Amino acid sequence: MNRKLILLLIFIVIVSCEKEIEFQYNLDQLCEVNWGIPFVKDQRLDNYVDLSSPTIFHKDRSMEIADQVYDFWSIYDSKSILIQNMSELWIIYELNDTVLHVNKIKHPKGDFIAECIYEPE
Repeated sequence: MNRKLILLLIFIVIVSCEKEIEFQYNLDQLCEVNWGIPFVKDQRLDNYVDLSSPTIFHKDRSMEIADQVYDFWSIYDSKSILIQNMSELWIIYELNDTVLHVNKIKHPKGDFIAECIYEPE
């Protein structure tokens, strides 16, 4: 009896851990859009912000910046996406058909990089 109870508890824990994060924004507004050169609203002087264009997030979770940088992205939490190889967390403040407004921070350190506003090209 104890063995069945333990197996049931393990199964419940595994299933609950696999629950997908509910993203607050519409991914259709993020993906397959040619986001142009970002307006850098605030930036730490010692951090580089790529001003190449366009930035494109694909539905298969790949992304590209100006046909020069290829990376992968994933949903980090309800308002953030993780750009994996660049180790950047983009905290989204606004996302709609006309704007992508983000704070970029280094992951996992949390150092502020820049606040950027993108518009479609």
